[in-house]
Amino acid sequence: MLTRKLNHPFYLSLYVFCLFSMMSCGKKDSLKIATPQPTIISFSAPVVGVGYPLTIAGTNFDATISNNKVTINGVVAIVTAATTTHLTVIVPDDATSGTITVTISGQSVTSSGSVKIVKLTVTTLAGSGTGGSADGLGTAASFNAFWSVVTDNNGNIFVADADNNKIREITPAGSVSTYAGTGVFTGQVNGAANMATFGSPFGITIDKDQNIFVADLGYNDVRKITPAGIVSTLAGSPYGQPGSNDGNGAAASFNAPLGIVADESDNIYVVDAGNNTIRKITPDGTVTTFAGSGTVGSADGTGTAASFNSPYSITIDANNNLFVTDALNNKIRKITSAGVVSTIAGSGTAGNIDGQGTAASFNEPADVAVDAAGNLYVTDARNQAIRLITPDGFVATVAGNGSKGSVDGTGNSAGFSNPLGITIDKNGVMYVLDNDGGRVRKITIQ
Repeated sequence: MLTRKLNHPFYLSLYVFCLFSMMSCGKKDSLKIATPQPTIISFSAPVVGVGYPLTIAGTNFDATISNNKVTINGVVAIVTAATTTHLTVIVPDDATSGTITVTISGQSVTSSGSVKIVKLTVTTLAGSGTGGSADGLGTAASFNAFWSVVTDNNGNIFVADADNNKIREITPAGSVSTYAGTGVFTGQVNGAANMATFGSPFGITIDKDQNIFVADLGYNDVRKITPAGIVSTLAGSPYGQPGSNDGNGAAASFNAPLGIVADESDNIYVVDAGNNTIRKITPDGTVTTFAGSGTVGSADGTGTAASFNSPYSITIDANNNLFVTDALNNKIRKITSAGVVSTIAGSGTAGNIDGQGTAASFNEPADVAVDAAGNLYVTDARNQAIRLITPDGFVATVAGNGSKGSVDGTGNSAGFSNPLGITIDKNGVMYVLDNDGGRVRKITIQ
């Protein structure tokens, strides 16, 4: 019966039509275009702080933000911008270092390399937020234009409280007391700590024997405080007159000594800001010019062939390399133990750009500290931020939102108010002096 019907022209035409229709439908199904596989080519930074943006470059992303899922080491990140070749995400607070995965319509790709996530959690340890000289616990205490900070082997914190003309001590629990200085700026009085006088103490450091050294800006000298609390003058004019003389003890002179650091051999290095030089003091008090021509400039070179422009602070790493914040050059400079000066970060133009080496920019970097892994942390004063410089020279912002204000928080949610002094203790805990905020901030690093 079926054969007969197929012999009929009408039924034959109908059969052929259906057959071609089915074939056509099958062909359309087989030609349906699958979602193309995304790829990851690179990401914008090898290291990034939580709360900050990270841009991923690749192919076959979706230009609709909601169609892209991005995870960092398995933690979902918020996508804020999307094109077919770039995705920008905000690094979440709970993200940890690891690979990046992009998923679009069921198609996933994972980066071949990892991104390092840095989490800085900022709290307030001490300081009322208003000027004063009150001792006390936590926010009951007050400071007045403090500049630099250091910790001892027991985790106690010492602060150069400049406008109070005192050295203040803070316990790990936040109890503040006056360690040295009467508070009176009259004459260079040495002796017992509670009877000694300072004149706008600026820089502070501690050596391996727990002696404290102070760059005393107002008196243009360097003072020593023993663990027993006895204050003496290590080097500098007895009359506080500015100068640039090398020599021993009182025969030497300084012009606005600011940053100061001790090495493992008990040598002291001083940022002599008014002379645009770095001075070295041996344990017997002999002062020499270690680096800097004495004229304003930004030249790299060895010893006095190099130049600086209002250098501010200094630190030292485990290999005896010195690092200097060259404030008005907006650069971070490195000085080897042989006196060779180079620029490791900063374009020389004021700005707030993360990036590699001299592609990055700062705005009057104030102080610098180094951790056990060789990372540098810089208080970028006018950018109200903490910047990280990796050992290979990449600069990333890891705390601070750029707005002025002492706000506790994590990464980009934290706020600073003219951060100046910075130090890292033996346990890797960071302390920052929020100068305009009148607060000592405690920062844990993860």
